[in-house]
Amino acid sequence: AFSFNLLALSAVYFFLFSYIGGSSFVYQTGYGLSSEQFGLVFGLTSISLILGASSSAYFVKKIPISRLALIGAVVIMIGSATCIAMHIMGLGLVGIVSGVALGLFGLGILEATLMAIAMESQQTALGSSAALLGAIPMLLSSTATPIAGQLVEVDTLYWLMLLSAIGPLILFLVYMGTRNVLIKKLIEASCQIQVYDPAAMDSAKFILGDKVKYCSTMYEAIEGADA
Repeated sequence: AFSFNLLALSAVYFFLFSYIGGSSFVYQTGYGLSSEQFGLVFGLTSISLILGASSSAYFVKKIPISRLALIGAVVIMIGSATCIAMHIMGLGLVGIVSGVALGLFGLGILEATLMAIAMESQQTALGSSAALLGAIPMLLSSTATPIAGQLVEVDTLYWLMLLSAIGPLILFLVYMGTRNVLIKKLIEASCQIQVYDPAAMDSAKFILGDKVKYCSTMYEAIEGADA
């Protein structure tokens, strides 16, 4: 679970740095904004990130944190897809900024929840875990800025395609990370967990070990199981 959340957080920062790396060229060169206008637009989209992070503190009291993380990932994916759809439909700067603002709102929600989920999954070496959460995402996402810079010089559409491609990746990694957290909580509650998935059985054994019962049919998995 920690590894998936670490990778998800890296992908989140990759999305953020990809936006930062390409936005100035797109907004100023592509749409002719002045430096002052660019600063205003960039600041407005950044407010969405702050609002997302602030709202997560409210929603976490009402929604399980794993579900909140998935919601944040879905919002990022919708926002990034909105950017490319608006560009293709010719809605210009307003369309792109609207999609980016939505994506950054989801990013604000997701960043805070991922940190909490990742640390919650660790019982020992908390200091090392925190250090990894700080260093690895920054290291991996540092490649985003030059990649985004190269793409925007070719075409804005390629930059938007990069943002759109990161969205599903984030959702997949968050799903994998939060799914394992749920299973871990069930194990800690002494639930009898029985699983069956012919396509993922080997992966499940690698991740879960002997903490769950692996069944040969779906009917065997249902019989006598708590989960």
